[in-house]
Amino acid sequence: MLPLLLTAVEDGRLSLERIAELCVYNPARIFGLALQEASTVEVEIGPRYTIGNQEQLSKCGWTPFDGVEVAGRVLRTVLRGKTVWDGERVLAEPGSGRLLWPMDAPTGAA
Repeated sequence: MLPLLLTAVEDGRLSLERIAELCVYNPARIFGLALQEASTVEVEIGPRYTIGNQEQLSKCGWTPFDGVEVAGRVLRTVLRGKTVWDGERVLAEPGSGRLLWPMDAPTGAA
């Protein structure tokens, strides 16, 4: 998702501030999450490349955006002070995530 949004920034259709609002601040508000200074996503807007199924790390291994040219990428992700993505590979240990709300609780906006 983020490469597509960053491409919209480069194309002048969206601002970085709006991306932060949609992807960080609104979800934190909706789910009652505290923003953590030790959690960051480092991005690059620049050289264009084409999204391909071969580099997908999802369980299904494909994307509906296969063949779409984008101009943004995630360089590094830090979660609770630990680098969990270095731009090439996932570094988080399996099982190191945590539930943000009970699975049986409603997840709609309050």
